[in-house]
Amino acid sequence: MPDKPTIETRTFGDLIRERFKLTGYCRPCGMVSRELDLEKMPPDEVYIGRRFVCRDCGATMEISVSPPAWGR
Repeated sequence: MPDKPTIETRTFGDLIRERFKLTGYCRPCGMVSRELDLEKMPPDEVYIGRRFVCRDCGATMEISVSPPAWGR
């Protein structure tokens, strides 16, 4: 079986190109998950290690990266 190609997803632009999603969750607010608008982010900026802040309370958000749903 051939090796699968490697996908690099270090920047916001990489996430957009590969159709990944970033979702944030704020524990202090108890807010349900909110998908982040990647189109508003600088495409060359690295998202790894970046601090994401809740727009409602200013606390640091927990972030999850989700791959695209292929075939949908």
